[in-house]
Amino acid sequence: MDQPQPKLRVTAGYYPATVPIDGYAINVRITRLTLDQWSAFSAGFQRIVDPHSARLVTMRMPGPEQETHGEAFVVSAAEIRRRRLVEMTDDQRAAYERLMDEEEIFARSFLAESISRYVTVVPGQIEEVDDATQTTRAITAGADIVRLYGARRSVLSALMDAILEQNTLSPAAKNGSPLGSGSQTSSAGLEDQAAPGVRPGAPALSVSDGRSVTSGVATASIEEHPSGLAIAVRS
Repeated sequence: MDQPQPKLRVTAGYYPATVPIDGYAINVRITRLTLDQWSAFSAGFQRIVDPHSARLVTMRMPGPEQETHGEAFVVSAAEIRRRRLVEMTDDQRAAYERLMDEEEIFARSFLAESISRYVTVVPGQIEEVDDATQTTRAITAGADIVRLYGARRSVLSALMDAILEQNTLSPAAKNGSPLGSGSQTSSAGLEDQAAPGVRPGAPALSVSDGRSVTSGVATASIEEHPSGLAIAVRS
């Protein structure tokens, strides 16, 4: 008697996904988090998207500060922040500055560790070029992405969002996500697919070594992302 076919097939250990990097859809593998891994990741993610320091300067006092006109507050968020900072004593302001320093250190560490642990790039997608020797090296480790794109908020945010979405959204929900297009494709089909405009067998993206990458940082614009991963800037 024929064995019944399984109703569901999942890739062992990871989710296939795509993330946008420098105009290319880069194929990556996102680790399927265990319960313990998810607990730690979700707690850290929440800590950086909702830092306590931000709440200290966004609290609205009862009265005029909570009045709205249509769907917007009458008193702007910038004015609320200015007021809360002015109201702080010297000791409170010093404690606020220390808290921001601690949150920034945690956020940098959490981003680097999460991407390094839970993201790998499908081979053949990215290569690093050493300008001095003209040698190339394939980039597959998440840690290398952090090294190459540490100052690119949009890249780090897209990768963090991919970890979150791939592990929490259903296939139908992923299909409507800008990062979820790969989730509806089998892992074999995804890894064989070249990025748009790239010949089969060639890397989707080549980046120069650290000397050239660093030289371009000064002119690159900082890209905002709706995930809220950015740490608040001091006033």
